[in-house]
Amino acid sequence: MGSRVSVFDTARITGGVGMTARAGIGMLALQGSFDLARVLDGATAVTEVSGARLASQAEETELKLGLAGVYRQGGLSLAAETSMNGSRLDAVGVRLSVQF
Repeated sequence: MGSRVSVFDTARITGGVGMTARAGIGMLALQGSFDLARVLDGATAVTEVSGARLASQAEETELKLGLAGVYRQGGLSLAAETSMNGSRLDAVGVRLSVQF
């Protein structure tokens, strides 16, 4: 397309803490997780496309929650997992799987 693209300020430093808890009850295994991440430096990224300067701002603090469970019996395994970014309630993921 003949566009010139330049990217500036792409370095980002983040720090975080998290916790995971697991429990097994017979053939059912459960896991929950909680993570808190903070951008310490570089929350803003700048790009120049054909002379137009574009900037994006990342969330400075993110809270992530997850819950997973697996049920096993014989050769059958049913798994369900969900996660969400508490900083953006529209960022929810769900995964289901069956294995024989």
